[in-house]
Amino acid sequence: MDRANRITHVSTNDCFASRKKGCSALKFKACKDCSFYKTTDQHHKDQAKALKRIFSLDKDVQDHINETYYRGKMGGNSYEG
Repeated sequence: MDRANRITHVSTNDCFASRKKGCSALKFKACKDCSFYKTTDQHHKDQAKALKRIFSLDKDVQDHINETYYRGKMGGNSYEG
């Protein structure tokens, strides 16, 4: 998505991080020109892509990522050999 479309979409509050009381990506809501903007659908696709990449790594690396960033609750298709 190009920058002009991103700014237009941000003003409609269809961003995955937009909440009634603020922004879940930032400590305060500052939508104009926000570099974190993406739709909920794109956010889900990006999450799936990231997990696919993690699951392609060695088990030790997966375990480290799981403990460090997911508090041991990453779930999904972990390393099988």
